[in-house]
Amino acid sequence: MSRTRLLYNSDTWDAATVTASSAVGDLVAGNAVNDFLARPWRSASDGPEWIKFDLGAETTITQVSLFGVNVTSGATVFVQAHTSDAWTTPDLSQQLTIATDADGVVFDRITVFLAANNAKRWWRVTFADGSNPDGYIQVGRIKAGSYYELTRNMNDGFSIEHVDPSEGSPAGGQFAAYRIRNRYRRCALDFSLVGNTQRRKMEAVFSRVGNHKPLVVCVDPDTYPSEQSMYCRLTTPLSTVYDVVNVYSQGTFVFEEITE
Repeated sequence: MSRTRLLYNSDTWDAATVTASSAVGDLVAGNAVNDFLARPWRSASDGPEWIKFDLGAETTITQVSLFGVNVTSGATVFVQAHTSDAWTTPDLSQQLTIATDADGVVFDRITVFLAANNAKRWWRVTFADGSNPDGYIQVGRIKAGSYYELTRNMNDGFSIEHVDPSEGSPAGGQFAAYRIRNRYRRCALDFSLVGNTQRRKMEAVFSRVGNHKPLVVCVDPDTYPSEQSMYCRLTTPLSTVYDVVNVYSQGTFVFEEITE
């Protein structure tokens, strides 16, 4: 069983030259590598459409995650990669699974993990979603790179809290008017009996993202890669307890999902 995975370094992906089959107004392709979900890329139709990334050189990508996606359960979405900007028979063409909750509601996020032998310069994501009621494809953020899988997983008893930040003034016996806000999750993970390799790696992660730069956390990469992925930020400091020589505990990491 795979352990928790972190995608915290997407610098090469984010520096790519990004183009798309179409875009509407200022909702251009480059918005997909901007950290603000509220400034998405939006296509002119619901497909076929594509968004393409020229990484400048062959780069190994083992995770691609899309957030703020408006596709339906009938959508066909592929991640493709090739050695050149030619797409008749790309070297990699993998269809993505559209994940839903227990009521069949489509999640607005998709995560796929790829083999480590896919070092390519050119990458793209294609969409076809003819039944989309919006009439277009929209993606708030596409984050990709090489994930880090923890050498020692979090302790049992970790928590995932679902939060509704909608604003209103409820009163007894009344249905109050609310300003509806996007729900988000808050995940708390504890790590103990950690060796030097993971301790140093988590220090490197914190050095890069701190408490302000988004990363992607997936606590169940095997069974629920999309459902259990979070585009989030770390809200706690990195606290390391030196238990005994070369064995550490690293406190509680709290990751708060970004949905707006």
